[in-house]
Amino acid sequence: MLQTLEQIKQLIGLEPESIGLTGRLRPDHDEASGAMSDWDLYLSDAAAGTTSLLSLWTEKDLSQSGVLEKIPSDQMSRLRRAEILLLRAEIVLDHGASEAVEPGDIQAGGSEGIKVTLKRLPLDERGAVASELRSRARLLVKGDEDTFAGVL
Repeated sequence: MLQTLEQIKQLIGLEPESIGLTGRLRPDHDEASGAMSDWDLYLSDAAAGTTSLLSLWTEKDLSQSGVLEKIPSDQMSRLRRAEILLLRAEIVLDHGASEAVEPGDIQAGGSEGIKVTLKRLPLDERGAVASELRSRARLLVKGDEDTFAGVL
């Protein structure tokens, strides 16, 4: 991971409950034991995959200690943005979470305050959206685009 889990959660900007995960530990686990919520575990696993892909693109093993400190700050900024785009692509593929929110999806009032209804993408649209996010990430890192044709 290029960023901490808390930074990633803030930048993703998605409530885990909206995609069927929980951000809380199960009652039979506690933080002291090193247990993680479903959301934290999902993000950690997905971030490990994105780190591998970014390592492939940069031809540097970004999982090794000391490597990140040697990367110039402007390139590091692009890598962090690419990491978030790749994580969003994984969320789109796995859960169909769309980044687009229409005004009709927002409800105000009541005891819950403001509520945003998340629409899920149909299976046949997920690949195209994820491919676009991956292409944007690759463009940030390498300066060229790849089609990721056939990747789901």
